[in-house]
Amino acid sequence: MSMLVLMIGLFSYGMKAMGLSDAQDKAQMAANIIKMGLTTQMLHVTMDKREDFISQVEDMKSTKKIWLIRGDAVIKQYGEGKKNEVVRDEIDMKVLKTGKTEVKYVDDLFADATYRVTIPYRASDSGFINCLQCHDVNVGDTLGAISLEIDMNDTKTQSINIIMYTSIIAFFIIIFINIFFGRLMGPYMIIFDSIKEVMSQAEKGNYSRRIHTEDIIGEAKEVAQWVNTLLIKLQNTLNEIDSKVQIFLSKNVD
Repeated sequence: MSMLVLMIGLFSYGMKAMGLSDAQDKAQMAANIIKMGLTTQMLHVTMDKREDFISQVEDMKSTKKIWLIRGDAVIKQYGEGKKNEVVRDEIDMKVLKTGKTEVKYVDDLFADATYRVTIPYRASDSGFINCLQCHDVNVGDTLGAISLEIDMNDTKTQSINIIMYTSIIAFFIIIFINIFFGRLMGPYMIIFDSIKEVMSQAEKGNYSRRIHTEDIIGEAKEVAQWVNTLLIKLQNTLNEIDSKVQIFLSKNVD
């Protein structure tokens, strides 16, 4: 049972790690799609249609929520933007301040499992677009951030089902192993206890006790018969010695 519990624990940890890795890949892919889409809209001066684009990305499987956050430099240059393009929590604020990606995993037993990631949108002067052409910033400045939540309930349910089925199978395997080794080792345990009892009596001078072989099968029964044969020979030898000693003593007395 200890092995079963340990196996379930390790398996659960592995499934959780795989789920997080899968969620991270999905979040990174969605964020890159959004980033490239917004960049394209900037080039074609269609940023006023970004909400439609975000809605389409939100319709992707497992994507739960997406929102954009404007950085101070963009707000200073272009204004506040739309009402939903604001900092919503301390994670958004931290990403705008540090320019580093932040993630948060929520997995309560009786609540939704979600993977939250907030990715900074940093200014660059190389590659597909030169941000400095439109933004009054320096290379590396954080223009804003993309926050999204990935729904992990499907992954969570699949993991629970796999763990449950695996645990049931492992439980029956362990039961089978216990029964198998019980039948394999049972006769040897019986003979061990019998030998212990017989030898205990022999130490006290009683050599008449024998190992009962009715419930013993296989090689264990052969061992029991050998021990019984040894005890019979030992008892006969001692009886013979005792008889000869008695005869010798009686002759000397006469």
